[in-house]
Amino acid sequence: MYARLMTILGCCLICQGVGATPQIPDILFDQDKEHVLDHSPMEQYFAVHPERRPNAEIRSPSLKRGYLAFFEIRDDELVLRDIKVQGVRETQPKKYSTIWTSVLASITPDGAPLKIHWFSGLLVLPQGSIVNYVDTEKYGARYTQFRILEVHNGRVTQRRNFTGAEYDAFKTRQFEAYRQTRAYSKQRSRMVKDGHPQGDIDATIKASIMTHITRFLDTAPQR
Repeated sequence: MYARLMTILGCCLICQGVGATPQIPDILFDQDKEHVLDHSPMEQYFAVHPERRPNAEIRSPSLKRGYLAFFEIRDDELVLRDIKVQGVRETQPKKYSTIWTSVLASITPDGAPLKIHWFSGLLVLPQGSIVNYVDTEKYGARYTQFRILEVHNGRVTQRRNFTGAEYDAFKTRQFEAYRQTRAYSKQRSRMVKDGHPQGDIDATIKASIMTHITRFLDTAPQR
């Protein structure tokens, strides 16, 4: 279960030496496979329930949100499986090791599964092997394949699979479709008001297009 997580942790340590510290991603289990997420769906939850945000004994630079969440798709619904924080344990006199401790009970004290009903958006699941590290991306890596889940109010409504090149072309199509929306006009106006150079606005939005959209905006066939 945690083999992929250990790989991620190692990759983060490598990447720290070449640029900004990438963040350890949350984990999603879907169709009996383990995936890393480029979103942290629990952040919206803790914005509404700040008293339930876990208090980590250790706050790592590569885990600024302070926790690692594990999700699963259960009957096409996004559900929180577990949530863990880092701590330390004395293994020998004056010798310590890092441990992960579940704090799920503090998030769901009644023991009921927490359905992520507040989340609507596109979940990007990197797959395959790492091609290279891109410091401008939140989690610092590029992969050979991607799976995208379209989620509406916590329920998966569509899945699509892409190679790395197909994913880049998909993001371009999404950006072109997004440019035709009122949301794009509002976003552009906000950026102009904030003093963002107008000549760079489209490039900035395009680079982060997956954070601006909550559904597939094109009608490309699935595979």
